[in-house]
Amino acid sequence: MVDTGIQSAANIDIFCGAGDVATCIGFITDISLTLNGKNVDTTAFSCASPPTYTSSKQTIKDAKLVLKGFYDKSDAGQAILVAEWNGAIGTLQCKVTFGSAGTYYFSGPMVVDSVAIGEKASGGLVDVTYNLSSNGVCTMA
Repeated sequence: MVDTGIQSAANIDIFCGAGDVATCIGFITDISLTLNGKNVDTTAFSCASPPTYTSSKQTIKDAKLVLKGFYDKSDAGQAILVAEWNGAIGTLQCKVTFGSAGTYYFSGPMVVDSVAIGEKASGGLVDVTYNLSSNGVCTMA
């Protein structure tokens, strides 16, 4: 079978930090990353030959990141997310890696929009969902 570049979920990780994205977020079982772009009309009349009357440029980009898993207050990565939500510090950087050794990744400044915590009677595990967003300078490589 030919390798088609499909990556195993075992090779996906999420890191966060204040500028340094070296802290792994533990106990996350589901990551959803949505990247959006918007074309903005940059129409300008010009005296060039031939004249340029209309154009558009993808100038506004945003990202949504949803992390689901099990809440662990002692996990260093989750503690960073909770501190950002509590204090809106504004220095949070997140990096989602794909592929072996983080070959492919998304990275950018993020804010924690919401944290949802739910507890199930069976099993005693506490579920958590972190919703993050960015409209800053992001990188997809």
